[in-house]
Amino acid sequence: MPWLVALDGVATWRGALASGLAMALAFSVAVFSWFPLAMADYAGAPVWIAVGIAAVVTPLFQPQLVVFPLARHAALVRGRGALGIAVVGACAYVAVEWAWPKLLGDSLGLGLHPSRALRQAADLGGVPLLTLALVLGNSCVHTALRWRAAAPIGCLVAIVVALAGYGQWRLAQLDAAGAEPPIRAGIVQANVAHYDRLAAEVGTYEAVRTILTGVGSTEPDKERRRRLCRRRERDCARLPPRARRRAARDRV
Repeated sequence: MPWLVALDGVATWRGALASGLAMALAFSVAVFSWFPLAMADYAGAPVWIAVGIAAVVTPLFQPQLVVFPLARHAALVRGRGALGIAVVGACAYVAVEWAWPKLLGDSLGLGLHPSRALRQAADLGGVPLLTLALVLGNSCVHTALRWRAAAPIGCLVAIVVALAGYGQWRLAQLDAAGAEPPIRAGIVQANVAHYDRLAAEVGTYEAVRTILTGVGSTEPDKERRRRLCRRRERDCARLPPRARRRAARDRV
């Protein structure tokens, strides 16, 4: 919402573009500051290089933030009213997220996940529908504050009621399903960056197993890997030099 207030002072498409680029950079710094650090650690590159690359390619990571102010400015130039500008901006935001293959798959609509009722509307249009509702809702608040009008607040209330109403109806349907077993989705993030080191410690097979199954992140698993590594080193030390070199190659 504060960004929408700042966009009120933008009178040219160059200003809209600059505002979009600045917002994309600020968003990336606030939300994804960990990403260049992770890439530097993964690639073994200096952090400043990874940070510089991330800053340059920020418009490719968050293109919807660049297009959003441009779409709103275009609607304003063509004489659209407050409602038209809000709808054009929100639709452009969601359309860019849908069309552009975003690296991390982030979207504002994911912020509604903690609300069990509101997130049910994803049945109808996925996360983009939730994102559309959030962007439109913020535009409604902005318009109401700027023009001291009640109609945008009514639009905001209608959006919230529609999402919550559908969510409650859908949850009632699910509760009425009775004893049918629910569907559970298991999602595993191995969170392993140094694959080469892991393979050197435990062997290629164990490294792949760790990455695919997600095991190995607990302290007992780590201790087991350390014992296995020490045993491998002792066994390798007893081998003749030629066999030792062959075993070292097999482990990588």
